[in-house]
Amino acid sequence: MKQPFRRAVSALCAFTLAASLVPSVALANGGEEREIPPGIEAVSGCINLDNAEITIGEPIDLATTVENEGIDLLSSEEFKVPLKEGSHEKWIDRVVLEDAVRTSYEKLEEASDNDGFEDYLIEDKYVNGEVLDAHNFHVGKDEDGVLYPTILFFAGNYETEEEYSKLKQIMSDYTLIICTAFNRDHAEVFWLGTVVSPVTYTQGNQLVSGIVVGGPARSALYPDERAIKKGIADRDAWAESILAAAPSGQDPEERIRYFNEWLTKNNEYNTSESLTELRPSYLDAWTCMSALEGREGVKGPVCEAYARAFKVLCDR
Repeated sequence: MKQPFRRAVSALCAFTLAASLVPSVALANGGEEREIPPGIEAVSGCINLDNAEITIGEPIDLATTVENEGIDLLSSEEFKVPLKEGSHEKWIDRVVLEDAVRTSYEKLEEASDNDGFEDYLIEDKYVNGEVLDAHNFHVGKDEDGVLYPTILFFAGNYETEEEYSKLKQIMSDYTLIICTAFNRDHAEVFWLGTVVSPVTYTQGNQLVSGIVVGGPARSALYPDERAIKKGIADRDAWAESILAAAPSGQDPEERIRYFNEWLTKNNEYNTSESLTELRPSYLDAWTCMSALEGREGVKGPVCEAYARAFKVLCDR
């Protein structure tokens, strides 16, 4: 039996964070709508980038914890995302997007669904250089021979340096939107780190952009395909066990209340003295995994893990 105080704190955190995942409209600053200029398209197929110059962009931190308090989660300082009217369940549906952006978001969904097709965010063959080119995928190499396995998002042409800079900035803006929305829409994807590395390839007057899928893109707890797939099996088993234990005949609202009750009674809020120091080595404290299994002590979940586990159960 968990201590009453810790259980109360756990319940409060679960409610607060879970509430942030329900439909809302005030999630990003509105601004002048910026359309993708003519000529920028979503990459669809294979592109020969063997002679392209590769550039690794500034890392994007997707952390949802208090470190990012006050930051517009779907906007950068330079680019304010126009919001759609009304309420929308998915984060990706809450902003005005061109088809090319939505298509790239869907590439991440395909890459993480563990169906054996284009599972770029799971399978090792796409990370270790065994597969160098595939549909919407390329492994770049810098002058030091370091490999950068990349899911390709956008491609566009430019004529001047000014057009190049504008093109690169817009690709960067929409990469932020795609990755931020995916991170929050897909609480079941537990094996990715919180930092995304954007990549651009320049070849002639063509610019192609995407994100790195290997190395730091993975959580330290899930460094390879074996660990990821074991984790997926564990996640599914824990979720199904909770769902199976729910009393039958309940309406959806009662089942949702049960999910919250299970999570708060079977977990203890993480007791680590420094969550900042804990993050690099034990990201599970922030993912659905710790809360779905029911952990305690320094292995216990923090607020975000409750919210993500709650969403995983509701999505099922």
